[in-house]
Amino acid sequence: MLVIYDSYNINEMEKYVYNGVWLDGKLEKEGYRPSEERYEQISKFCKQYSRPFSVLDIGAAEGYFTHRLASEFDGCFTAVESDKGRNLLETCKKNNNDKVFLLEKKINLKDLKAMAEVHYFDVILALNVVHHFDEPFQEVLDTMMSMCSYCFFEHPDEKEDKKTINFERLAAEKLNLDKYNAKYLIDTDRWDAISRKLYLLENKSPKKIARRWSKGKFYKDDEGIDINTSFENIKVSYKHKDEERDWRLGLNLRTFFENDGAYPTLYQIFEQIDACEVDEDNETIDLASHNLILDNGRVDFIDQGGGPDYDNTKYFYINEKEMFKAHLLMSFPRLQIPKEVYEQAQMQRGVLEHKNIKLLTVLSESSGKTRIFSTMGPGCEDICAELMEEQLKQETL
Repeated sequence: MLVIYDSYNINEMEKYVYNGVWLDGKLEKEGYRPSEERYEQISKFCKQYSRPFSVLDIGAAEGYFTHRLASEFDGCFTAVESDKGRNLLETCKKNNNDKVFLLEKKINLKDLKAMAEVHYFDVILALNVVHHFDEPFQEVLDTMMSMCSYCFFEHPDEKEDKKTINFERLAAEKLNLDKYNAKYLIDTDRWDAISRKLYLLENKSPKKIARRWSKGKFYKDDEGIDINTSFENIKVSYKHKDEERDWRLGLNLRTFFENDGAYPTLYQIFEQIDACEVDEDNETIDLASHNLILDNGRVDFIDQGGGPDYDNTKYFYINEKEMFKAHLLMSFPRLQIPKEVYEQAQMQRGVLEHKNIKLLTVLSESSGKTRIFSTMGPGCEDICAELMEEQLKQETL
């Protein structure tokens, strides 16, 4: 049943589901925006893929499209939704689908650009979301398109009024969709007489990865990663290594946590890390967050082994799962860490003050010994060494 509003009341509308709730393979609760016809268009297109594919659903609301696609297709499906009132995290937990990821950050253009530098998605869903950005609409759309091959796109009509966020910018900031070979699909209904149009956009430009990891060094002009994709295959070519390999569809842990990753939960991620086989005696194992990929209920390693081009005296390698979990807790202090995670890992996070210097620390006892891991700042290495020496003395008494 479509809910029709005689007069616009934002507080009243917030009581209702937007796109619908997809739970256990069926529509659990209908939304006031009809979603079935839009989903049919998206699903029809996605059936062209004969391989697992990736989808980024920006402004996912209750996650109707994310969860329904994940129930029908193989791949990785990432929802971005900052409004916790949509209860999307609870829906993720109930559906318990390893193919679904949830990012809860309210992303802006800067966040999109950072993601585009290190990630690629086969399909992006930008359904009535670009006009929510404070930055120029065209630049937002161009950034989205730079990290995908196809985009399902909806946008308000310029005739819309104050019922629509940023309505006063719609006429002035007309979007150029022709550059993306825009294909009109259907008109989509709203709660008033004005309909919106659903388009399929295509990015035919070369797809590249510009940075080694988020906020890391940019590749040089003769370096970098080219992404070669079709409905049948997706490969990456490393120009600086003369190497080609399969593209990994999941999210790396650094991008996941930087964008307030909420599902899978940290507890689930720690379980996945514990389940990994790691040669902790190998000095070139590098358990950095950008080298671990969340993918269908497991954590996979990439870019391991160092190789002859790496001088281990210049690089710090995390090669113990215990140390890596502590590293995660320190590196992303905004994480809301459930009590059971600390209990499972036998860790505590806090601020340790030593010689008038405050260190963000994680205390770990899971190895049978108390160990201190800390974020490294000026002078911190010496302080940590002192603290560890004091602890070792106490342990031998």
